[in-house]
Amino acid sequence: MRLFCGKQGGSICVFLTLILVPVLLFSGIIVDASRLFASKTVVSGAGDLAMNAALAQYDKMLKDSYGLTAMAKDPGSPQEQEALKKMFCESISARYLKHADSDDLSSVIQVSLAENGFEAKGVSSSSLADVNVLRQQIVEYMKFRGPVYIADDIIEKLKKLPFKNVTKQKTYVDTKTDYGQAASELSDPMKKAKESIDTQAASIGQIQNSDPAGMVAAYQQKSVFWLAAKSLQMYLNEEITANFPPDTPNEISYEMIGNYLDDSAVLTEGASAFPEDTYRKMITLLALDSWIKALELQPQTGKIITEENGFSSEQINAYNNISKNIKNNIAVMNRSHDQAAKEYQDGIKSLEKNADTIISAGNEAVKQLKKVRDKWKDVKKKRALYDDARTSLINAGESPGEDEEGEKIQINEEQLENQIALLEANTEAAKAYKENIKKLKTIPETLKKQQVSENEGTWLELNPASEAIQGFWTNHNILGDVGVPETSGLQNPQAGLFYQSSLENMKDESADTSEEGKQRKEHQKEAKEKEKVANEAKDKILNAVENERNLKKDAEGFPDRFPSGLAKVNASGNTDQNPNTDTSDDNAAVDAAKENMGWLDSLAACLDSLAGNVLEQAYLMEYISEMFNCMTTVPEDKSLSGRSLLEDHVIINGEIEYILYGNASTATNKSIAYSSLYAARLAIDMLYVFMDKETNAAANAIAGAVSSASGQAWLYPIIKYGYLCCSAITLAAQDTASLTSTDKNINAVLVWPDEDVCRIRFTYKDYMKLFLLISMMDDSGKNKMVARAGDCIQLNIREELSSKYTMVTLKAEVDASTTFLPKVPEFLGQSASTDNGKRRIKYRSVLAY
Repeated sequence: MRLFCGKQGGSICVFLTLILVPVLLFSGIIVDASRLFASKTVVSGAGDLAMNAALAQYDKMLKDSYGLTAMAKDPGSPQEQEALKKMFCESISARYLKHADSDDLSSVIQVSLAENGFEAKGVSSSSLADVNVLRQQIVEYMKFRGPVYIADDIIEKLKKLPFKNVTKQKTYVDTKTDYGQAASELSDPMKKAKESIDTQAASIGQIQNSDPAGMVAAYQQKSVFWLAAKSLQMYLNEEITANFPPDTPNEISYEMIGNYLDDSAVLTEGASAFPEDTYRKMITLLALDSWIKALELQPQTGKIITEENGFSSEQINAYNNISKNIKNNIAVMNRSHDQAAKEYQDGIKSLEKNADTIISAGNEAVKQLKKVRDKWKDVKKKRALYDDARTSLINAGESPGEDEEGEKIQINEEQLENQIALLEANTEAAKAYKENIKKLKTIPETLKKQQVSENEGTWLELNPASEAIQGFWTNHNILGDVGVPETSGLQNPQAGLFYQSSLENMKDESADTSEEGKQRKEHQKEAKEKEKVANEAKDKILNAVENERNLKKDAEGFPDRFPSGLAKVNASGNTDQNPNTDTSDDNAAVDAAKENMGWLDSLAACLDSLAGNVLEQAYLMEYISEMFNCMTTVPEDKSLSGRSLLEDHVIINGEIEYILYGNASTATNKSIAYSSLYAARLAIDMLYVFMDKETNAAANAIAGAVSSASGQAWLYPIIKYGYLCCSAITLAAQDTASLTSTDKNINAVLVWPDEDVCRIRFTYKDYMKLFLLISMMDDSGKNKMVARAGDCIQLNIREELSSKYTMVTLKAEVDASTTFLPKVPEFLGQSASTDNGKRRIKYRSVLAY
């Protein structure tokens, strides 16, 4: 040392000593820091290893059956949590290994898991219960399998179908049937107008053939009974003196008195002519009674009418009952007059009733003809829309066939207006006629109110009855200003040109017994029978009760713990389980068929979308249709993964239907699917029959014959279209029955019934694919379908998809020990330091498949 340092040796030693302490401290701190960084790397590696271990435990059944990747176990479960924690601990420090010398293995890095410092769990938004996650997994699965299936499947088939102008075809059929139905609405008001016109004509005929003046004259003649009763009562009351006939001799013998009494002068009921002789005999009897009573008052004269004087008991009785008999005769005459008055008023009322009928029938006919006018305006509008649709279809290259003359119905509007004017004129004339009739009706009451004077009371005694009553009516002005009602203003409404050209030959077309009429009814009946058979076939399928499910009862937690859930995706689809198309008449058949035409709008939208980016929808559609069963699935059918579509499936022959419609009842879903299939076939078959020349020719023959026989040309369109709709219903029922059969020899049906136009055949499953594709044209539809597919997967694997995670997150807190760092504060004089020599390492990470 001396050689090198000379006299400075001690100084160097002190200097080195002074330098060595801080250098050693600094080196120790550097070492501790390095150990901390190394510990973080170890902790990170251990965390990644633990998460990889969790992800490595994937659900093999889910993967093999449905191509979906998710952890088999919930990393948040106590058992899995403990296993992952142990793996993590063994990864960060060798001391956690069993039968290992930890001092030798962990001398460099000393780390330990903090208390409650480990947590592993699945990411909640990464479970397969999340629709977006499930959809993405399905799409990824289908990316390498999909093209194999899709290339020659539904998408390519749809592009080849003859539906390039489906929107124009639908519009053509819609406007055509609307026109036919509008034209048929002319029938009811036309029938009612004809009935009312015929009624008015009949009443006018009755009025014109009546004789109100004759009725008045006849009543006037019979009113003499009333005058006679009044006059005779005055004689009886001695208001007028009764005289013997002018030819009576001055001396009246007992024999003459006996002759008078023998003639009892009793009136009989219901005499048609006034009995003048009998009336005068009654006055003679009154005169005789007065003469005898006056004679008997003389003292020298005793009782005259006695047996002693040679009078018989009958004569004595007749004498004693003169007043009584005359009173009875007065009552008979009053009744005769009342009967005559009643008959007269009944006749007048009949005329009044006919006038009322002319008015009411005229008003009704005008009302109905105005309806015809209004409906005709609607018909013309509908016809214009139909013509435009037909022209548009022709311009698009389609051939809708000839527009038959019978379909071009016409209403002569000028003749219609003239007919209305004629009816209104008759109504006004009838009102005037009725006012005059009302005055005639009051004549009997007017007569009864008159007083008979003493002079007038003797008229019937001195004059013929006709002169007496004529004089009385004249004196008292019984007729007043009443004139004979005029009928010149009334015209025969059947003579109107509109009636003769459009209404005269009308008959009830339902009573048609022609060969064509029978053929038409048979056609309607056949359509109904075919549909009935198809519905029975459907019911037979659905009656396999052991295969049907009510998921709310059979599946625990449905739907609350299932991906769809009540609050997320509710059931959809029409729950009407039976179409029950009414073919009883043409309008009903057209209405029933038109209800299903709306489906073509969805088809058109779907076909338009095929030109764009629908790859995701196609993947989802193909996955659902190939991974799940449907109504026609048979035991040998396999899924994309090569597994049976029926074994171990909770829903048997109805998963696709459930995915489409989402009802808890699988039978309900199948019924809706059947109805939807029927609607689709009926819509397509409607297009076909309205475009097919042969079917139209048959319909034209039927319509021409029936409308001609009924005299209702405006029924031609609806009869034709009703026939076409029944043809479509028959085809649709047959097609639906074939499609829902499990017999593979018949369950593939031509999409377009004409094989020369298109030979593509669809099965029931193809239609389900089409319905799926249509349902998934928007994000909402996609989410519904995917969510319900998740329901089926969850049912079949019997585990909740909410526990099937595709991402795991891990949180850990690790304490790393240091050597020098906790000693430094003491070296610096901080003896009260709380540093325990450990540094906390926090680990957070997420890992996914």
